[in-house]
Amino acid sequence: GGDRYDQTTFQGRLSKIQELIDMRSILTTDEELEAAQARLAAFKKLGRLPDGVSDGDMWEAQKTVDAIIHGPTGEKMWLPGRMSMFVPMNVPATAGMIMARSVPVTLFWQWMNQTYNVVNNYVCRAGPEVDMGPLAQSYAMAVTVSCSIAVGAGKLLQAFPKLQTFGIFVPYLAHDPIAKSSFELLRNDVHPVCAYPGRADQVFRLAETLRSGNIDGHERA
Repeated sequence: GGDRYDQTTFQGRLSKIQELIDMRSILTTDEELEAAQARLAAFKKLGRLPDGVSDGDMWEAQKTVDAIIHGPTGEKMWLPGRMSMFVPMNVPATAGMIMARSVPVTLFWQWMNQTYNVVNNYVCRAGPEVDMGPLAQSYAMAVTVSCSIAVGAGKLLQAFPKLQTFGIFVPYLAHDPIAKSSFELLRNDVHPVCAYPGRADQVFRLAETLRSGNIDGHERA
């Protein structure tokens, strides 16, 4: 238990994140996982480092177990939802969202991104169980908002063609509020999915405004 790096400093928090998303964890075999678990169990039983094991070895064992085993349940986490899959799952989705040039492609990548978000949050949840009702509601709202903002940004480009001179920065800027809304709807400070039912009306009003193209009270063709 405990943290290897000082979480009161930026560098310590950055180092922890780098460990969490370390893709090398994907290649860990069952035998390596069992050896890491045995090493941690020996330390807990003895109350000290096992013979022939260094402090660094123990931290590596802890890293291996944390990357694969869900702490509250003690079960192996589903591979696509683990933090070690954060980069290989996010890079294609982000590229797809930024480079999408048609409504169907835009909707597909927005849906794919939000689906991954909810999978990641469920797999890495802080507790043993998740209320599936709020989870489904949060997922539906996140997909609705992200797709609406993305399509609304496309309408904005049609209404103001000069914006296209900014090139790739336009879809990137559109993606920024999508990421913020997704974070609010699907996450809280400690990973488990969190719904905000009281904000549903506001969220859907925003989504409808962007979907219809009624920006600043003026209908856009």
